[in-house]
Amino acid sequence: MPADSKSAETTRMQWLDAWLTQRKLCPAGHEIVSRQAIAPGEPNFHDMNLRYLVRCTDQPAPEASESPTSR
Repeated sequence: MPADSKSAETTRMQWLDAWLTQRKLCPAGHEIVSRQAIAPGEPNFHDMNLRYLVRCTDQPAPEASESPTSR
């Protein structure tokens, strides 16, 4: 799916919402902290082209010194 397609991004957000819901993560919602292309050679277990860093909205924002976990 093209990285710059609005319809592809809508589909990816639906997948992400379903994945989080199925795992009972972020029940109060989430926000996208960052979105980046997966570079060649990076771990990519599902052959995807983008990686999202997500923060649950019911959690405080990470401190500047902390490294948030991507999901």
